[in-house]
Amino acid sequence: IDSFIKIADKYFEQKEYGKAGKNYLDAVAYYIEIKQNFPDSNDAFIAEYKIPEYLYKAASSFNYAKDYTKALELSDEIIANFAESDYFEKATELMINSRIWKAMSLKEEKDYKNAIVEFLKILDLKKETQDKYGYTINYQTKAFFSDIPVYIINETANEFYRQSSYEKALFLYDILIEESPDLETNSTPAIVTCKINLTKNADFEQLVPSEPSGYFSKAGYSYKYAGENLAIG
Repeated sequence: IDSFIKIADKYFEQKEYGKAGKNYLDAVAYYIEIKQNFPDSNDAFIAEYKIPEYLYKAASSFNYAKDYTKALELSDEIIANFAESDYFEKATELMINSRIWKAMSLKEEKDYKNAIVEFLKILDLKKETQDKYGYTINYQTKAFFSDIPVYIINETANEFYRQSSYEKALFLYDILIEESPDLETNSTPAIVTCKINLTKNADFEQLVPSEPSGYFSKAGYSYKYAGENLAIG
């Protein structure tokens, strides 16, 4: 196992990131085999800590190699299976960055619509995760959309709207109006519909008053986008 790690570290230092990632994954495979074949051993206990560590190092290596799909796959594996690991938060941050850079690479290829679709997968994250990494998301949002043709943003917003993906549609309509205020009148009906449907689909929140006699419920929806809160309820 030490040989895999030493080789991987050396490749990483030499900026041969793809080869580094593959060797880190060899180390992961070794530890998985240990866990499966010797579950009660001390090595299996060590594997619990080492597997997420080397998964993260592999993901980071593939990210540097611009293999964003592989980097996302591995960081998602850590997030799904190692929530208690020290590498959970690092993997979450790496996943967000890999998602953004993958979108950026598609934009550089002028594949604008797929780039936007990829970028907006960030909105599939839990709201608390979006809030925690809000600064990064807001900064990258401005950088990402600043030079995408307005008509493509409009077309993509309309496509999300037709698919009833109201949160993503609203996100794009807000960017559209910021870039081209003259389009606000045409976009207003769709924006209103998005907000109505987002409110209608929101969870009900039970609020417990100070009086011990009972409780009341209140319907509400808090929409988070680009660092701003829009409360409807």
